[in-house]
Formats: sequence, structure tokens, C-alpha cells
Amino acid sequence: MTGTSISLFSQTLNKVAFGHNKEDPEMTMLKIALLIDEITGEPLYYKVLDGSIADATLLQNLFAELSKFDAEQIYLVLDRGFCSENNFQMMFRNNIGFVAGLKSNLKFAQQTLQEFVPQLMLALSQQHSPEIDCYCATKKIEWYSSSRASGKEYSPFYIHVCYDLQREISEKTHMPSLVGSFHSRLKKGNVPNSPVFKEFFKLKPSAKNKTRQLKNISSTLTLGINSQNPSDSLCSVSMK
Repeated sequence: MTGTSISLFSQTLNKVAFGHNKEDPEMTMLKIALLIDEITGEPLYYKVLDGSIADATLLQNLFAELSKFDAEQIYLVLDRGFCSENNFQMMFRNNIGFVAGLKSNLKFAQQTLQEFVPQLMLALSQQHSPEIDCYCATKKIEWYSSSRASGKEYSPFYIHVCYDLQREISEKTHMPSLVGSFHSRLKKGNVPNSPVFKEFFKLKPSAKNKTRQLKNISSTLTLGINSQNPSDSLCSVSMK
């Protein structure tokens, strides 16, 4: 499952609106929700949506239509844009399988990262997964939900944390030159429009100029899934 944004200048299409445009925040856009078959890659469903709809709320609008599919099991692979506790709640209630990237600002994701990342960074052989060449750890929690029809229910929710040592080495190697190029452009009064710049730099509220501060680089991937094998999870993400 993916949500694709298309930037447009059109003033006549009724679904074109301002939203979270990664290419250019000053441009209007529309969104296309797309569901594809995991094995064949064929499109199963698409819908054109208002450009102002956030990915996290987009999924809520599609659950009623997903129930119409003649399939034994719907299994969604979702990026972090779709990550919200409400979406997880609805997927559990509708028995929809999922692999989803977790946002680090979720409390249970923060707690899991704090627990696992220090030991994963030791790069111990017993935590290495050769299938994906990452150091992995898994935590199982019970996801609580309730409804009038089913009452209280607890479902297994597996949090997989994968640390990519090679990615961290690569990022650390190339970051000084990248930061240097950003600083050079800032001195000339040119604020970079690169997604990398926006991801790792933020404006200091107390600063009188446009000096930016570098945030920490993450070389970990955190997944929420109702499956226990992190290798299978990463294979699904790769297929997407």
C-alpha cells in the first residue's frame, strides 16, 4: 500500500490542494492511493484523493473499501507516513495483516529503541541476520483493543529493530562533505531545498541568522508487525 503525491499547477481540478509536499512546499498537489499484489506486482486498487489528506488519515478512509476485496487475507506493507495508533487499532479490528515502519515519537517505539539500540551497536554475531545483513532484536507486546461486538481483545504486536552497521559507516563517511556543502550554500544566503537537509537540520529559535543544527543520524529501522520473523518483514519491505 502506498500513497503517491503528484505536484500540479492546475486551478481547475477539484482535488488539487496544498499538503505535505516533499518536492516543493509551495506547490499544490493531489494524492493517489495504490494497492498492489505482493506476488505479481499488479495494481489491485487505486483512488485519487485530495492533496491535503495526510497519509495517516488516508488509510482510515480506505478501510471500508478494503473489506470489499475477495481475498482470504489482506496484508499491507506501509511506510512511516501511515503510522498511527488509530491505524494499528483499525487493522487489528479488521484482521488485516501488516508490516509498518514505526515513527520514533511513538512511546512504545521510543522505549524499544532505548532498550535495544545500545546492545545492537555492539554488533555481536549472535544478533546478526545474514539474510538482511543487519543486527536485529525483537520485542513482543500485547496490543489492547475493545469494541461493542468483541469486547476486550489482546493481540500480539511484534516490534523489530534492525541496525545496519554498513549504512552507519557510509553515512558517517559522507556526512562531513555533505554538511560542508550545506554550510557553503548557507553562507551565500541559499537555504538548500534538499530532503536530506530538511531531515537533519533545524532552525535554532534563538539564532539571529539562519544557522542550522545537525540532528543525529539514525541507521536503525523499526517495524511494527503481527509476525515474529524480522527477516520476512524486511523482505516484504524490499519487495515494496
